[in-house]
Amino acid sequence: MFQRETIAAGRRAVPLCLALACVACADGAPGHTFEVVDEDGVSVAVSSAVPKHTEELFTYEKVLEIRADPDLADSFLFRPVSFTLGDDGLYYVADTDNHRVAVFDGEGTFVHAIGSEGEGPGELQYPYTVLVQDGILTVFANKTTRFTTGGAFIDNLAVPQPPVYRSSDGLFVSFGTPQGAREDGYYYVGLRAEITTAARETIAVVESPQLRYARLEGRTRHELHFGGYPVALYGTDEILVTSGAEPVVSWYDLGGRLRRQVRIELAPQPVGDEDRALVEDRYDRLIESARNAGSEELAQTLLNRKARVEYAEQKAYWRRPLADDGGWLWLRIPVPDIGIYRIDAAAVTQPQSFRITDPRGEYIGLTDWPPEVRNMGSLITRGHLLAMIPDPVTEETIPTVYAIRSAIAGLDYPGDGQE
Repeated sequence: MFQRETIAAGRRAVPLCLALACVACADGAPGHTFEVVDEDGVSVAVSSAVPKHTEELFTYEKVLEIRADPDLADSFLFRPVSFTLGDDGLYYVADTDNHRVAVFDGEGTFVHAIGSEGEGPGELQYPYTVLVQDGILTVFANKTTRFTTGGAFIDNLAVPQPPVYRSSDGLFVSFGTPQGAREDGYYYVGLRAEITTAARETIAVVESPQLRYARLEGRTRHELHFGGYPVALYGTDEILVTSGAEPVVSWYDLGGRLRRQVRIELAPQPVGDEDRALVEDRYDRLIESARNAGSEELAQTLLNRKARVEYAEQKAYWRRPLADDGGWLWLRIPVPDIGIYRIDAAAVTQPQSFRITDPRGEYIGLTDWPPEVRNMGSLITRGHLLAMIPDPVTEETIPTVYAIRSAIAGLDYPGDGQE
């Protein structure tokens, strides 16, 4: 990754391969700029901190809730945690505590189940992520298992956990978070993406910038509750890497070579008194919930955690970015985060706000997900947001689909939420 001074020096040292600039444009925000430069053979898209559009970019319309058919026992879900939409128009749900993948059509009607509980061929234990590509369903559970989308068992992949996705050319990409101690008493943690062959031969390793963690009372705890989160995502032949520690997103090929970058020239934002107050309020609400549930021991544990919170001086730029299948980048804006969301029946929600870039890397603007949507388990595909939503009455988790539609005239978002 480049520091600020290096970026400026790089622009002076290399020729401009493509420049697209808009200052006080008729169809954009005054002061918005964008250019694409070539830095040592790497395409770098550079956007100003001013977005192209200042209005809300999208609207979200709930178009489907996947619920059980009371007359069909096989349609009932037991703690589903994620789902995806296949090329065949069917929804594949990781039905975790039923140890299977439940399949529903575009109307939410149960079609069939894939897998069953066990350790044998085609059997699963607590699946938590599913991926559908080219007619193959890959299920991540106690092991990584592949089926046809019709439900026929193909094979188990002898690859390590955490989740590993198989690319189109037969390579594996595994993600981990190595850490190492430094002399100043802090730990530095980044994301490591390792590309290997089926024979476990390492082809390349890509690592994100490292983040600083503090050692408190013999345990490693995150110093910054607005922390950037190292993430690697990829389609069929690329790895997306960012830490949120700097406003840069990088794409690498499966040989570990840097292909392109996106940079938004955002100024660092300090952590202020209002941010600290939000963290304390979140703890206070959960402590009260624990006491209402009769768990004074848990309440005391939360009080101790609250007392040990450390704050860095600067917020992260984003965390947990998403790349949709149209090439648009969704960069989640960090909010005060304590890593706890529910005690008993009390949930602590967080707003889900994103900076959006188009496939070229231009900073288009901002969008807010519906307030009930949480980032975990969510997916954007074919102009739709797929999210796991808790039912406010039954508290069961409902796989829910929202159509994403452009809210600004002339904004050409692929799919545009059309059925």
